[in-house]
Amino acid sequence: PGYQHGRWGLLVVDRESGEVLFERAADERFRPASVTKLFSTAAALVDLGPEHRFQTPVHRRGEVDARPVA
Repeated sequence: PGYQHGRWGLLVVDRESGEVLFERAADERFRPASVTKLFSTAAALVDLGPEHRFQTPVHRRGEVDARPVA
């Protein structure tokens, strides 16, 4: 169910004969998320530089229980 809205493209080819055994949306163009992240990361590296560090503030409300969680 977690992939019901995903887009899939598959091409299975016999290595010996080159015969297509299965295909589904094999001619469609996809933009894999893992590859897309590389462009964002490269742009940030160029713009911010390799020494840049992000700071993430941590806020709390109420009391903090110092007892360890079991």
